[in-house]
Amino acid sequence: MRKDKLSLLFFGDYWDDSWRRRQELAARLAELDDVTNVIYVELPLTVASLMKYLLGKADRDASKRWKRVFAKGPIVRIDNVHIVTPFALLPRMSHKALHAINGRIHIWLLRMLLRRLRHQIQNGTLVFWASHPHYTVDFLGLYDEELLCYDNSDHFRAIGPCVTASPPVMATFVAADRRLTEEADLVFVNSELLLREKDLINPHTHLLLNGINLQVFQSASLESMQSDIVDISPPILGYVGYLDAMTDIELLERIAAEHHDWSIVLIGAIDLVPPNALRLQHFRNVHFLGEKPLSQLPRYISCFDVGLSLYKPCYLNDSRCSLKILNYLAMGKPVVATNTAGAHHFVKVIRIARNGDDFLEKIREVLVDNDQSGVAQRIAFLRDWTWESSAKRILDLIHAGLEEKEA
Repeated sequence: MRKDKLSLLFFGDYWDDSWRRRQELAARLAELDDVTNVIYVELPLTVASLMKYLLGKADRDASKRWKRVFAKGPIVRIDNVHIVTPFALLPRMSHKALHAINGRIHIWLLRMLLRRLRHQIQNGTLVFWASHPHYTVDFLGLYDEELLCYDNSDHFRAIGPCVTASPPVMATFVAADRRLTEEADLVFVNSELLLREKDLINPHTHLLLNGINLQVFQSASLESMQSDIVDISPPILGYVGYLDAMTDIELLERIAAEHHDWSIVLIGAIDLVPPNALRLQHFRNVHFLGEKPLSQLPRYISCFDVGLSLYKPCYLNDSRCSLKILNYLAMGKPVVATNTAGAHHFVKVIRIARNGDDFLEKIREVLVDNDQSGVAQRIAFLRDWTWESSAKRILDLIHAGLEEKEA
């Protein structure tokens, strides 16, 4: 098999965001001996976000990125990855002409930044890695890549109604997603639903489920509890992740209303319409602890009696693979999940509920059983679910793809 030394031009989202699939794959690929460079291109910062940052009104992710840019510049090496933070005048827009002009400016500015890394880009067989369609397609072919990989972990046709982007902007995402799927030498997806859809367009489509950074959980110090959870009364039902339109808020409300003796701890950002958020705040047994860095999650999850996966069963969630289930299992915690977001992959070590009544019953079963013997089984289950294993599989497929193209 062909064994080139590789440079990866990796188009992702926000490096400083709570680490998920894009960041983990970039970091793990950069650790492999056959990879000489990983250049990770973030989504652009805008003038509007700069104004908000200077006024102290930027969101957490934009604030982190602007602080990094002002302290270290738009290109910084973190561990083995070169992080490139591009700029755009304006955020995504629905006006077609303005969107095109804004895109051209962004592309020009990013190409100027990437010139500073031309040695790294050219130092090995170049693989173009697209993990988000936003502006990515505009760079196809500009650097004479030998292989195009598209990692698709979002169903862009289904996600439109669930995010704030306008229909014209989502239409550009859907078109770019289609083009990347058609032109890629390798396509990776994180669900059987996406596999079925993408395989009809590109036969070189592979199922690559989400993974876990076990080192973060195995090396965590659990000697003391975090101060904002230490006084919360057990049993603690914990939820880690976004609370948004795809979360079964009605089920969460029912759990809180029917069991005042259960404490519900919510860790993560909230993106709910005000009525839903306000209703949850009325429950005295619901505790909002906000977003936490990955390094602190083990100490919080260690306090959970049950880990909750509360995705609404729907088409969009069926195209996902839950990271939160992996996080709970890494700490050996019992899990109760709705039957979506890839929960069936963990059926040997979690409880999957058919409906709301069954969900409550399965929580009761966990609390009554108090089965500590399952801890080792749940942790052992994750041996084959590491991001390191995913990166090695990707590397093998890249080498095979290069060999096939050469033949």
